[in-house]
Amino acid sequence: MTILDVLAEAGGSSSNAVVSKITVVNLSCCKDQARRFNLLEFSKTAAFDDLPVLRAGDTIYVPRIEDTAMHKVNKGVNSLFQLISLGLVFGI
Repeated sequence: MTILDVLAEAGGSSSNAVVSKITVVNLSCCKDQARRFNLLEFSKTAAFDDLPVLRAGDTIYVPRIEDTAMHKVNKGVNSLFQLISLGLVFGI
């Protein structure tokens, strides 16, 4: 199976998935490794040579937008501006 088959069998990605940073973790007796796969780039190039090799026992991790550092920073800045706005409204 390819990573495309696994993603399709799982029902595809959700709307809040970061498909440009999919990670495939290969665990083996000799060398453990993690490889990043960019599904957006693959959809533009269709370079099948860039597909990561999957073996039994591998783990595929598709991060959510909520888990990214930029989203957390954006949420913190948004909260800060809300607090400042409330302070200005109430004259604090």
